[in-house]
Amino acid sequence: MLTIYIDMDDVLCDYSSKIKEHKQKNPDNPFPQSVPGFFRSLEPMDGALAAEEQLRKKRMLKSTYLPHHQRKILCRIQKKGFGSKINSVTK
Repeated sequence: MLTIYIDMDDVLCDYSSKIKEHKQKNPDNPFPQSVPGFFRSLEPMDGALAAEEQLRKKRMLKSTYLPHHQRKILCRIQKKGFGSKINSVTK
């Protein structure tokens, strides 16, 4: 089985729309992704979960979400939370 690292931002989840929404609501916060629960609140991109599930069913995928190594620990923890959220939906 391959391990495929899947980018979350605008691949699995709609990161850009949520960033834009947060910046409109809170223009004083230049880093909305630092808000607790931000990543868990992201909506999946159309077709992304179905594609991931197909790869998993064919045993071609071991889901691994790889946050950028220079991101703050909070972002890494929250991104892991999003991964757990979508894995519970697709299993």
